Amino acid sequence: MKKIIISSLAVFVFLSSCITMHTGTVSSGPLFHWSDKYVDISSGSSSSVFIFGLGNAKKQELVNDAKKRLYSTRPLQKGEYYSNFTTDINKKWIFFIAQKINVTVSADILITGDTSSYGFGNTFSKKITPFVPSKNKGVISSDFNGNTLVNGDSVYYSYNAKNYNLYMVSSLDKESTVLLSSNPAYKSILVSLSQNYFFIKKDLGNIIKIDSRTIIEVLDSYTGKYINEEGNVVGYANTNALVKTKSGFHVVPVNKLKIN
Repeated sequence: MKKIIISSLAVFVFLSSCITMHTGTVSSGPLFHWSDKYVDISSGSSSSVFIFGLGNAKKQELVNDAKKRLYSTRPLQKGEYYSNFTTDINKKWIFFIAQKINVTVSADILITGDTSSYGFGNTFSKKITPFVPSKNKGVISSDFNGNTLVNGDSVYYSYNAKNYNLYMVSSLDKESTVLLSSNPAYKSILVSLSQNYFFIKKDLGNIIKIDSRTIIEVLDSYTGKYINEEGNVVGYANTNALVKTKSGFHVVPVNKLKIN
């Protein structure tokens, strides 16, 4: 009887020492046109082992590697684009010592039925496959506000000047760039340099450094009055700074920044 109990306990300890957890996110993107159709699905995976929390890759790096494999596994054809990104993260503990993390990123592939969108799909396909064309590695360009951009720059971009997200400049040329999202919940996008400008995550010679605390005046939506609010400088664009506070992102003239 004792042997049975001891054996059962040993099995229980062994099984409980291997724990698997799943997490995931889904980013659903709208169709560009009512006639767009789903044609395929692609996925990419990346994994790493961490011993006592130490490993050779961070989770975000694993996500980026998985996205690269997704793009290379199923290159875009004429008129196609990626949508509805899904990120699945599998964490497995082994004897509470080692942790194996496996990241899988999947995306639907759609084809646009609107022929006016073919230009976008073709350009995006050329830029995203191969992932970073070698012929563009040394390209230096500028947006319509005069910001100097190079491949690999981290920039904040928003299509509506409100909801900013952090991207990496990739496949840059004189007219456009692919912005690779650092957040798997957002899609990588192709944008025109002549119609947009970006807040670059660099000091650009300004006294207040990136990520430094500052105080700015923001309009209180309840009282209708300006109040002081603390935040962090996250990017610069010419004479303006992008500041992130508890109420959101704010574009502030550089000369209005106050050192906290």
